[in-house]
Amino acid sequence: MVYERSPFYRRKMNEAKIRPEDIKCLDDFYKKFPFTKKHELVKNQRERPPYGEFLTVPKEKLRAVFISPGPIFEPYTEVI
Repeated sequence: MVYERSPFYRRKMNEAKIRPEDIKCLDDFYKKFPFTKKHELVKNQRERPPYGEFLTVPKEKLRAVFISPGPIFEPYTEVI
Protein backbone atom coordinates (compact mmCIF):
# COMPACT_ATOMS: atom_id res chain seq x y z
CA MET A 1 0.00 0.00 0.00
CA VAL A 2 2.72 2.49 0.88
CA TYR A 3 4.44 1.79 -2.46
CA GLU A 4 1.30 2.56 -4.47
CA ARG A 5 0.18 5.58 -2.46
CA SER A 6 3.26 7.38 -1.15
CA PRO A 7 5.50 9.08 -3.73
CA PHE A 8 8.24 9.41 -1.09
CA TYR A 9 8.41 5.70 -0.24
CA ARG A 10 7.93 4.58 -3.85
CA ARG A 11 10.94 6.69 -4.83
CA LYS A 12 12.96 5.48 -1.82
CA MET A 13 12.16 1.83 -2.57
CA ASN A 14 12.92 2.27 -6.28
CA GLU A 15 16.29 3.83 -5.42
CA ALA A 16 17.04 0.80 -3.20
CA LYS A 17 15.83 -1.50 -6.03
CA ILE A 18 13.18 -3.05 -3.79
CA ARG A 19 9.65 -3.96 -4.84
CA PRO A 20 6.78 -4.70 -2.45
CA GLU A 21 6.87 -8.37 -3.44
CA ASP A 22 10.48 -8.56 -2.15
CA ILE A 23 9.18 -8.16 1.41
CA LYS A 24 7.73 -11.54 2.38
CA CYS A 25 8.36 -11.51 6.13
CA LEU A 26 9.39 -9.19 8.94
CA ASP A 27 13.02 -10.26 8.57
CA ASP A 28 12.94 -9.16 4.90
CA PHE A 29 11.54 -5.83 5.98
CA TYR A 30 14.33 -5.22 8.49
CA LYS A 31 17.05 -6.30 6.07
CA LYS A 32 15.79 -4.71 2.86
CA PHE A 33 13.47 -1.78 3.54
CA PRO A 34 15.15 1.64 3.25
CA PHE A 35 14.41 3.24 6.59
CA THR A 36 13.65 6.96 6.70
CA LYS A 37 15.76 9.28 8.81
CA LYS A 38 14.14 12.16 10.65
CA HIS A 39 15.95 14.79 8.56
CA GLU A 40 14.47 13.25 5.38
CA LEU A 41 10.98 13.40 6.83
CA VAL A 42 11.34 17.02 7.97
CA LYS A 43 12.86 18.08 4.63
CA ASN A 44 10.07 16.44 2.64
CA GLN A 45 7.36 18.02 4.80
CA ARG A 46 8.98 21.46 4.49
CA GLU A 47 9.20 21.12 0.71
CA ARG A 48 5.60 19.84 0.40
CA PRO A 49 3.67 21.14 3.42
CA PRO A 50 2.03 20.11 5.55
CA TYR A 51 2.29 16.30 5.19
CA GLY A 52 4.98 15.90 2.58
CA GLU A 53 4.56 12.89 0.31
CA PHE A 54 3.67 10.53 3.14
CA LEU A 55 -0.13 10.40 3.20
CA THR A 56 -1.56 7.10 2.00
CA VAL A 57 -5.20 8.11 2.49
CA PRO A 58 -7.17 11.13 1.24
CA LYS A 59 -6.95 14.17 3.56
CA GLU A 60 -10.72 13.91 4.16
CA LYS A 61 -10.14 10.64 6.05
CA LEU A 62 -7.86 12.25 8.64
CA ARG A 63 -9.38 12.57 12.10
CA ALA A 64 -6.47 14.06 14.04
CA VAL A 65 -2.98 15.41 13.38
CA PHE A 66 -0.25 15.32 16.00
CA ILE A 67 2.50 17.90 15.56
CA SER A 68 5.70 16.80 17.27
CA PRO A 69 8.56 19.17 18.06
CA GLY A 70 10.31 18.24 14.78
CA PRO A 71 8.09 19.78 13.48
CA ILE A 72 6.73 16.55 12.12
CA PHE A 73 3.06 16.18 11.23
CA GLU A 74 1.65 12.75 12.11
CA PRO A 75 -1.84 12.31 10.64
CA TYR A 76 -4.24 9.69 12.05
CA THR A 77 -7.33 8.23 10.42
CA GLU A 78 -8.75 7.34 13.84
CA VAL A 79 -8.68 9.41 17.00
CA ILE A 80 -6.35 7.81 19.51
